[in-house]
Amino acid sequence: MTSKSTIQVLDYLKQQTEPKTHKEIQEALGFAHVASVVGATTSFAKKGYITKTEVTVGDKTVKAVQITEEGRNVTLELDADKPKDNSPSEKAKDVIKYLQAHQDANVTAADIAAEYGVLPIAINGTVNGMVKKGLAYREDSTVELPDGTTKTVKFIKLTPDGLALAL
Repeated sequence: MTSKSTIQVLDYLKQQTEPKTHKEIQEALGFAHVASVVGATTSFAKKGYITKTEVTVGDKTVKAVQITEEGRNVTLELDADKPKDNSPSEKAKDVIKYLQAHQDANVTAADIAAEYGVLPIAINGTVNGMVKKGLAYREDSTVELPDGTTKTVKFIKLTPDGLALAL
């Protein structure tokens, strides 16, 4: 299913003559999070609709994307006829079960990843989907490290809907 934000990103890129950074696209489209842009451009790159490049912004070299001829000629349509499946994936069910069993603990993606033998980035992707479905949220917390410095970590918590799921 093609989302409205994905269509907006493609339409915006079709209007551009120069490469654009994810941040520039996010700001131009008024998206709250750059993740919407990253998701769309990752999909577009796999399909050959964009190319990835680098541009200089100030004194920094940053990644940017530019539409290809194939991307200019493609038309995406919002598929509103398909019902949205809000049921959690199998991986999300495992994460939910873990969080339900540890609901009183401060759990990070690294904790869950260690339990299932995967990288934390895989858990973060799953948690992102759970957050979108209203099953979980992230709670920022500052923790003190053994060397006395502090670090902000994100604890993953279930919403009442996530806690109520019988899996």
